[in-house]
Amino acid sequence: MSNEVEAKNDNAASTGYGVASLVLGIVGTAGMFSLICGVLALIFGILQNKKIKNGFGTAGIVLGCISIGLFILKILFYIFYFFLIIIMFAPMAY
Repeated sequence: MSNEVEAKNDNAASTGYGVASLVLGIVGTAGMFSLICGVLALIFGILQNKKIKNGFGTAGIVLGCISIGLFILKILFYIFYFFLIIIMFAPMAY
């Protein structure tokens, strides 16, 4: 009986990285700190999947990758927008 309780406690305690990965992935996709949260979600998801493979770690990895991809798209958009503004107003400078 006590072995079952200890196994349940070990399983419940070992999902911490997975939950952290999932939360950071959600915050990264919806928030402003997408690169930091995305990388941390990826790291915690990988650590969780090395310990015990469950849905939390996998979802955190997927959301972390999406978050990093959104960060790259944001940076490319800002660069494109910056050069577009420069091209639009360059003839007016002189």
